[in-house]
Amino acid sequence: MIMIKRLLFILIAFVSFTTAVAQTAVGNWKVYSMFSDIKKMEQSHNKVYYLSGTNLFSFDKETEETYSYTLKNKLNDITVDNIYYNNEKNYLLITYSSGNIDLLYDDGTVVNLPDIKKSTLNYSLEINDVAFLGDCIYVATKFGLIVFDETRHEVKYSGVYD
Repeated sequence: MIMIKRLLFILIAFVSFTTAVAQTAVGNWKVYSMFSDIKKMEQSHNKVYYLSGTNLFSFDKETEETYSYTLKNKLNDITVDNIYYNNEKNYLLITYSSGNIDLLYDDGTVVNLPDIKKSTLNYSLEINDVAFLGDCIYVATKFGLIVFDETRHEVKYSGVYD
């Protein structure tokens, strides 16, 4: 009987220890990459960016490390909708379902372009497509066209076309 109590005690202690070690601290999240649900990939000189579900990741070609981008470390919004890479200017343009836009430069700098998200239009703020030409970023939305000045990070032109 004493032997069974000791075995039971050791088993409970072991389970308690392994459960405590496996838990993440309160308030922290660990995002795991889902390679089976990759929606889009964009390639820079030294990284491969990929969108898995609504989460953004990068794979460093040199170090072979995967990095998860979140609201806590780089991004300015939550639900990533699409990504586009500008090969001439070396940055990744990130669009969100809210209409928000981030520019993630190769040096790690992030610039937020919140103009579409903050607009007071009664239209869907969904971004359909993005194109780069010269110093302009052309953003086609459900309601019209927005042209951003790439160097000044501001709206250069906007048109509502329903």
